Amino acid sequence: GGDLQINHNGTNSFIDNYTGNLNITNFLDDGDVVLRSDDGSGGVTPYLTLDGSAGYTTAQKNLRFADSVYLELGDSGDLGMFHNGTDATLQNFTGDFNITNKANDKDILFLSDNGSGGTATYFRLDGSEVETRFHKSMLLYDNIKAKFGDGGDLQIFHEGSHSYISDAGAGDLRIQGSNNIVFYSYLTSEVMAKMINNGGVELYYDNSKKFETASGGINVC
Repeated sequence: GGDLQINHNGTNSFIDNYTGNLNITNFLDDGDVVLRSDDGSGGVTPYLTLDGSAGYTTAQKNLRFADSVYLELGDSGDLGMFHNGTDATLQNFTGDFNITNKANDKDILFLSDNGSGGTATYFRLDGSEVETRFHKSMLLYDNIKAKFGDGGDLQIFHEGSHSYISDAGAGDLRIQGSNNIVFYSYLTSEVMAKMINNGGVELYYDNSKKFETASGGINVC
């Protein structure tokens, strides 16, 4: 019935199938199926290889998906990636979304525009130091808390009017300094109070010391 037709129309060649599937099979053990085309320099080169010995497909040239065409992974397309002509989107629809670097002592870096035509690292997961390192400032919006401790016992936040450092869990709220602890005015940088290491505590008024503790008691300045 002419179900398979191979022809050339004077300009292009065609392999047309009209019934059932069109199967291309290489029965040679460890043999490949290679799709080749012009290399742009007068020769030919492989673009896609079904590697029968390695057991996977190798793309020797870039694969380009048109706008809004998904690259889907998983039997049900559970992970999808696409570009809609404006933005790029990576979506997971089933289970957790894991990003893992199995290279020993290597990092996962998050980069974005640096405002000057290049890119910069904003933060990274440091595999050799086993910690997360931030290279740019973080902005937490009003009422968004930075929480520390398994139960979020220490909380730092701003609620739109006031700023808080809250010990919401067990134990004391301890402030430690390797040297002195000094409180400054944000607007004027004037000293408000000092806790001096192995020394006294000083209180200031309008950047002028008015009170201090001493080994024998207190001094009013």
